Amino acid sequence: MTTTRFDAGAFLTPANALTIGRIALSPLLFALVLSGVQESRAQKLAYDQLRQSLSAATAPLGGVIKPGTPVAVLDAPSVGITNVVVVEGQKPAAIDPAAQVIIVGDSILSHRLDDLLAWAPANVMVDEAHRMKSRTAKRSQAMLALTDALPADGIVVL
Repeated sequence: MTTTRFDAGAFLTPANALTIGRIALSPLLFALVLSGVQESRAQKLAYDQLRQSLSAATAPLGGVIKPGTPVAVLDAPSVGITNVVVVEGQKPAAIDPAAQVIIVGDSILSHRLDDLLAWAPANVMVDEAHRMKSRTAKRSQAMLALTDALPADGIVVL
C-alpha cells in the first residue's frame, strides 16, 4: 500500500498565504469601509433625486410609489441623524446594514423580523401600538422579539 503525504509547506507559499489573507479579510474591509462609502453614495443620489422631483413638482404624494423612490428626508440632530433620505421599499434588499433609521410597517413586521434582528437596532419607536394588543398575533410576537433583542440601554417609544 502506497501512502501519499501532503506537504503543507509546498502549498502554503507566501503568495498563497497572501491570497488566503485577502479572501478572509475582504468581508471585514467591506463592512468597515466600503459599505459606508456605498451607503453615503446611495444617500447622495437619493437626496439629489428627491430634490429634483420636488423642484419639478413630480414628487410622489400618495398612491402606489415605486420601490426605491426617495420620499422624505429625516433630520433629527439630537440623536445624530442628519439628512437621511427615506426610500420606499419593503424587499429584503432595501435594508442597508449601514442605515441609521429603518421604517417598517407593522403589517410586514413579522415577515422582516430576521432582517431587523440582523440589523440590530439600538432603539425602537412604535406607531399604531394599539394594533399589537394581542400577544398571539404575529405582529405582536415580532415586536416583542425585536424589543427583547435591544441592548440593555435601548429605548422603546410607544
